[in-house]
Amino acid sequence: MVKMVSSLRNLAVRLHKDVVGQGLVEYALIMALVVFAAVGTMRGLASEINLAFSQITSTLTNAVNTSPTGGGGNGT
Repeated sequence: MVKMVSSLRNLAVRLHKDVVGQGLVEYALIMALVVFAAVGTMRGLASEINLAFSQITSTLTNAVNTSPTGGGGNGT
């Protein structure tokens, strides 16, 4: 009887450890998914930001080159 209780106790301890390990693996997989999604979003966002700054630079360059002062920038 004691051996049976001990065996059931050991089984319960093993199952508890397996559940904890399974939870850890699930959290790791979720974290990996979040990281991949963040990297993909940042790459797309970086391209959009780069395009926006390029357009701003082009607009400012054109504005300076077509100014009435001849593009010198000092107004004299």
